Amino acid sequence: MRLLAGGLGRQVERFPDRVFAFDEFGPLGIRPTAGSSWAEQGHPERHPATYHRTHRVRYFHGCYSVGDDTLWGVNRRKKGAANTLAALKSIRAARPDGAPIYVILDNPSAHKGDTIRRWARKNRVELCFTPTYASWANPIEAHFGPLRQFTVANSHHRNHTLQTRALHAYLRWRNTNARHPDALAARRRERARIRSEKGACAGADDRRKSRDPTNGTGDTDAMTGSALPQLLRPRALRPGDLVVIASLSGPLPAAYETNVEQTVVVLERMGFRVRRAPLLEVGRRHWWSAATPAEIAGELNDLLRDPEVRAIVASDGGQSALGYLDLIDVEAIRADPKPILGYSDISLLHLVLYARTGLVGFHADMAVPGFGGTWQSAPVARQAKLAKLYSRLLTGTEAIGALPASPSWECWRPGRVEGRLIGGVINRIVLAQATRFALPLEWFDGAVLFWEEMGGPASYVWSYLQVMRHCGILDRISGMVVGVPHEISGLEPGASPTLPEIVLDVLGDRDIPVLGNVEFGHAGPNLPMPVGIRAGLDAQQRTLSLLEPAVGPHAMTGPVS
Repeated sequence: MRLLAGGLGRQVERFPDRVFAFDEFGPLGIRPTAGSSWAEQGHPERHPATYHRTHRVRYFHGCYSVGDDTLWGVNRRKKGAANTLAALKSIRAARPDGAPIYVILDNPSAHKGDTIRRWARKNRVELCFTPTYASWANPIEAHFGPLRQFTVANSHHRNHTLQTRALHAYLRWRNTNARHPDALAARRRERARIRSEKGACAGADDRRKSRDPTNGTGDTDAMTGSALPQLLRPRALRPGDLVVIASLSGPLPAAYETNVEQTVVVLERMGFRVRRAPLLEVGRRHWWSAATPAEIAGELNDLLRDPEVRAIVASDGGQSALGYLDLIDVEAIRADPKPILGYSDISLLHLVLYARTGLVGFHADMAVPGFGGTWQSAPVARQAKLAKLYSRLLTGTEAIGALPASPSWECWRPGRVEGRLIGGVINRIVLAQATRFALPLEWFDGAVLFWEEMGGPASYVWSYLQVMRHCGILDRISGMVVGVPHEISGLEPGASPTLPEIVLDVLGDRDIPVLGNVEFGHAGPNLPMPVGIRAGLDAQQRTLSLLEPAVGPHAMTGPVS
């Protein structure tokens, strides 16, 4: 018998099939319970008020196998040493070979009486108690959230027999569908709640309050609510539509003029008319930018308001978007949403505009070095496949489906999930969350986080991931897709740690699928990653699919569901 400590962590890694957890869930009363749950659509049922409770309560005595990801248990009238011992015996029976097992449980007196201790020593069961006020360390706690959502929320069980039947029906479904996206999302929400209780996410509520217009910010954008945004899809492009290449961040050096010229050729081959915006001029610059923040924002707003312009392609990344995030005409975007293509610094625009309006952001290639650089050096067959993919993305109103995979894709942690794509270059994700335009944490619930990075040491990547861990993002996402790293020192072949080791180290026990080395980011050419679009990720099969279109019908002029 011992307190839960680092030694058990080593046992979990070495012998996960020998680690179990136990705890009670309750009290479970017989009364109408508010909430939302799975149910057939229909008229809402009016639940009666509850004045007399004649059924008393029950406690679910739950057992969880860490290695098998299996949850089971029974309802009892009360807690007590006898019922705890019965649960421990059922856990021992789950591993009947006599090998030593480890059971994590809280440390009240009902869990550690003399009878329990003698039985545990005799049957090679090591009891690992969580410290006082640290029940959040018990791995079974995260599984009580889905249990509550699927069996208690929005329920009106007439008696404990019916309540118990519903509970066991859920357990049967859950153990058969442990990786179901809804079950995983509920589990992540419960983990986030538990971690927030122990202070891991301290300050998140303060940040959300600071965005509340009643607190004096005056910001009434979509991001002030916690519900997912109504997705704002741009209108699908037609052949002959005008696409403008614009300087949304850095200047255009003379050496990259040919990249812009090649981009014009690529876009014209897709069937579009192409024009250059006035600020896209060789030699024009203001410090490290193409122009002042006000000038860049002014030109961008002109393009957003011009009905002839149907899409905007960034010329390059840089360090300028932070200077004009508050100068963008979001009403023009809502009135006439248009695709904005780009990555690097432009991914900051995608995240902020998604937060403020729900606009689908096209994390995709731009002129420099994308369409005009890395595309030109790719094999002809690859260029043709990408051109067809981008054309479908911008003009088609049906889901793309599976993105073209390559042998370089790697499964870093298996699993299959669905969720909205949210991401960009990792340092810009962190920067976006530090502004008043940050995405509410709730918007990351069940999301598939994608990210890439360019330049700097590998330790920076680790630090950015740690920031997302501390602010609660990693507790909420359902999966992760990592792009090809580019010019990151410390990730050379043979170096340690590797990028997968860094990612899995920060994720810890967050059991989410991770697909790595996917072709998006600065290494180019880019597979498009539309921010806000539902995607399907199967890391073990190394597939990533876009499950809904990124653009809407030609007649569409506003938000769509």
